[in-house]
Amino acid sequence: MKQITLSLIFLFHFSLIIIGEYKVDRLFKHKKDMFTQGLFYYQGYLYESSGLYGRSKLIKYDYTSGKVVQEVSISSNFYGEGIALWKNKIIMLTWKSNKGLVFDLETLDFLNDFFIPFDGWGLASLEDNLIASNGSNELFIIDPNSFKVSSTVLIKDFNNKPLVNINELEYVNGYLYANIWKTNRIVKIDLSKKQVVSDFIFDDLIDTKVNRNRNYVLNGIAFNSDKNTFFITGKCWSYLYECILK
Repeated sequence: MKQITLSLIFLFHFSLIIIGEYKVDRLFKHKKDMFTQGLFYYQGYLYESSGLYGRSKLIKYDYTSGKVVQEVSISSNFYGEGIALWKNKIIMLTWKSNKGLVFDLETLDFLNDFFIPFDGWGLASLEDNLIASNGSNELFIIDPNSFKVSSTVLIKDFNNKPLVNINELEYVNGYLYANIWKTNRIVKIDLSKKQVVSDFIFDDLIDTKVNRNRNYVLNGIAFNSDKNTFFITGKCWSYLYECILK
């Protein structure tokens, strides 16, 4: 299956909007019980976190076959959110509990938790740090050794208004890609400018067309460094899309 959205440039409230081009390169089955909150790719496998109280979990799976290689359930006290790889550990945020969770990359064993002074939403590795979202336009730079917030960044949309509902994150080649909650948008952010520089609209994916549950939104971005492609999915979606973004 292949589909293309052409690059467009137009004005919105006197601001330049760049609509990025994407192409669906490959299509895979996605586990429909995964209320996707976080996603990353590492050494041929996808790691994915699922949310909701009593249903939150972390899995490692072969995306080509859909086979789950490892799985760990999260305490029902926590609502799982975004995940990121840091060295030999997986860091997970949680929602409304002010807790982050640390797991061993190889075994998925729970190691410890830490305090976060915000509601956890999205998370990504950012060079020597972690970067997190809380559903507003504010992003948090976190020291992965102490788990302390070292600084914050306020992001603006094309119209110079705050970019709210920033959710799942992925940092690639100097830019931050972010899902915008309850939309089919993934935005490309220049952190040095604190500004959206490109907008990808995924209205044409199968799941965005057929999904009627308002909670099953686009959420999940993982960069495949082996192919320079992006894996994209959503909460309880039927499919995982491997896309080329330009």
